[in-house]
Parts: sequence; structure tokens; C-alpha cells
Amino acid sequence: MLDKTKDRIMSTGYLRLKVGELLDRHDTNLHRAMQVGRFNYPTMHRYWRSPETVESLHTRSIVGLLVDALGYTPEQVHDLKFGDVFEVVIDGGKDPAEDGRGRPPRS
Repeated sequence: MLDKTKDRIMSTGYLRLKVGELLDRHDTNLHRAMQVGRFNYPTMHRYWRSPETVESLHTRSIVGLLVDALGYTPEQVHDLKFGDVFEVVIDGGKDPAEDGRGRPPRS
């Protein structure tokens, strides 16, 4: 049975897009990828360097990186494993009193 006590701590985390690993695998860098891919450089840089600050992922940017910049076909993207593109990062427990973004509520 599910424990619904107030002191229950929930795991929290985020998805990290494996930008660096994907670029390395295709022997390119973010600047070159951005020149041929259809994605916003600052957005992709944030996905890569500050994934813990990302609150939403733009699927068009991810497709721009995978298909346009790195040359995957839609079929190849379909065949990728989730873990080939993303890493799940668990960042500890969440206090139920927090506001859902890992910060205490404002008083």
C-alpha cells in the first residue's frame, strides 16, 4: 500500500541530453553542428553545460541536433535507445514543502 505520510521524501531529478557524447560520437562540435542544424545555440549549450537548470526540453531543438546536424535519419532516431540520447540524473530527495522546482516556497 502507498505510504501517504507528510514526511515522505520523493526522488527528484532531471533528464540530461547527452550533447557532448553525441557530438564526440560524430566528431564535431556544437558550433559546427549549429551551423547545419536547426536549433538555438544558447538553448543547446544550456542543455549540455547546465542541464539541472533546464525545466523543459524543446523537441524541435533535439530533432535539429539529431537529424539536421548529426545526420541521423528519422528511422535511425526511432531505433535509438533512450539512454543513447538522455541520462536520468537523480539529485536526492525532495521536501514536500518545496515548490516543485527544488526551491523552498517564498514566504
